[in-house]
Amino acid sequence: MAFKFHFLQIAHEPQTWGDLDHDLALQMRLRYLQSEGPHEIVDTPEEADIILFWDPHQDSQIITASRLRQHPLVHRFPEKVFTVSGEDYPLGFLPGLYCSLSKRLFQPDRHKTWFYHRTPNPACYQVVDNNQRAPGKLASFTGANSHALRSSLFNHQEQFRKWGIDVRETPRNRFNSNPGDPVLKREWLHYVDTILDAKFSLCPRGNGPASYRLQETMALGRVPVLISDDWPLVDGLDWGAFTIRIGENEIASLPDVLTEYEPRWREMGEQAREVYQNTLSGCRFVENVVDRIAGIYHSRTHDERDYIAKWPEMIEKELRYAVLGKY
Repeated sequence: MAFKFHFLQIAHEPQTWGDLDHDLALQMRLRYLQSEGPHEIVDTPEEADIILFWDPHQDSQIITASRLRQHPLVHRFPEKVFTVSGEDYPLGFLPGLYCSLSKRLFQPDRHKTWFYHRTPNPACYQVVDNNQRAPGKLASFTGANSHALRSSLFNHQEQFRKWGIDVRETPRNRFNSNPGDPVLKREWLHYVDTILDAKFSLCPRGNGPASYRLQETMALGRVPVLISDDWPLVDGLDWGAFTIRIGENEIASLPDVLTEYEPRWREMGEQAREVYQNTLSGCRFVENVVDRIAGIYHSRTHDERDYIAKWPEMIEKELRYAVLGKY
């Protein structure tokens, strides 16, 4: 069934990744119009069946940021409004697609897991000869120490090195600066080389349950090793064909697990690249987003106003969780 979509985003504010996303809704509108998707893009919210907020990485659904919750269209058309959220730790106030929504907040009748519309390192999507290299390492990870899980990885650094697993800590937010900085470009290329020089790419959770490294690894044709107990998988993908999943409390078993999978690294890496190309590249990204939002809209049986009425209670619970670590 085809629906009428209206794309928009909340008023521009400074972005975590600079100003490249201030016109994200327009970018996605143009991309969808170039696609072969069955849905229609309309100019006003009044004529739309679905109003879709493209919400880049700007913390608009955290407790202290109310601009999306207070947007007049959310309260005027509660049955129409959805979001595509790129935040690290959103609360799931609106129905839609979330890149990093925790399992404890995930509601299958309102939420679906999705990927980031882009990641901080554009060089990951410019490599075409990824399978011409012979990786010298079993696995690699470079990243900031932004979660206890990553601290555990770094604590195993010496032990892992004996198995060809290279784990290195980097400064936080090293890619969140001027994209024209030549030093930054060298960092981008070094990051890509680190992933390509290993058969497996460790993708531990960071600030939120998701990891940008997952889709960067897929784009580069290497095998993601997903380490996050709190991230609901994107549905509709054969994850076992191209991804290894390790429990957060199983870090010490990494050498044994990866050695077992090592004979399959090339076929799994090729499958990861194929899934990326068919699902996330070019117009396929926005086509998949729109189809999945349409699916939530079409199958919904509840009244979204019931959830909006519970927002104050939800905020109170999350404030308590932030302090106590439990409800």
